[in-house]
Amino acid sequence: MERKRIEVIASEESYRNLSTFKEVKELNKTVRAYRDNIRMSIKRPDVQSKLIALLEILKRHSCKYVGVSFLCKNRIAAKMEVSYKTVQRLMKQLADLGLVKQVAMKRTKDMLQTSNAIIQPIVEEVSDKVDTKSLTKCPTIKTPPVSLKQNIKDINKRNSNENSNTPEENIEQADFIAHWVPERFVSLVSSFYSESKTIQ
Repeated sequence: MERKRIEVIASEESYRNLSTFKEVKELNKTVRAYRDNIRMSIKRPDVQSKLIALLEILKRHSCKYVGVSFLCKNRIAAKMEVSYKTVQRLMKQLADLGLVKQVAMKRTKDMLQTSNAIIQPIVEEVSDKVDTKSLTKCPTIKTPPVSLKQNIKDINKRNSNENSNTPEENIEQADFIAHWVPERFVSLVSSFYSESKTIQ
């Protein structure tokens, strides 16, 4: 994997161009929203607290050029009392969540690389849905009212095709096989014998 060439040189002009906020109030409001976002999206409480601490450090060090923090990762690691690698992982996680953007730059003095974290403003999602309330209402097709009354003439009479046997007769006609007879045995023997008494 090839590295991209770094063409941005760290200067006041480039920091002003990278600044994403006009006032510190906007930055504070965004960071508060991002804290809630982290609490909702990250499940592990130890990672949550470290991400929030990192975001707070970046916020405190991005007031000169609002939203742009040029604090190096070694200093961030010393402030958070964690290793450099942990800070790298946390910064990558913030970048994956879309809260921070990392921009590689070169210093003007020695032309060595420096990394800058830029806190991204909240992107308000615009939906493509059309407001249904503003649309004109279509006239509904009127249907004639239907009577909900029933014909009550024959409600007390039973249907003639229902079985008119009494419960005692139904039990005598039933053909049951005892529960202790295995089902597999019953399925094999039922082809030879039809009555349940012989199967049992």
